[in-house]
Amino acid sequence: MKKIIDIIKTYYDPSDYVVTEVGGGNGGDSINLCKNYKFVNIVEKNSEHCDIIKHNLKLYNISNFKVYNNGYEDIINDLKQHTIFWIPWGR
Repeated sequence: MKKIIDIIKTYYDPSDYVVTEVGGGNGGDSINLCKNYKFVNIVEKNSEHCDIIKHNLKLYNISNFKVYNNGYEDIINDLKQHTIFWIPWGR
């Protein structure tokens, strides 16, 4: 994750950068993205995972995010974003 964040930072100002994470899981990557960028859209199909992500980010006092309980393909046109972080094969 750090390598990806560093690469993006070499080209773009992170203080004005919006990332969309597809498949938020438990929020581990979401935490790192939120700490490094202006705003993070987190798209997660599983409603239980959405609750876990919100809980975990709250523990870190992170508020620069929004969780969407959808498939990415259902909301792609509604999101403002610069980059999509998506690991399609899962973990």
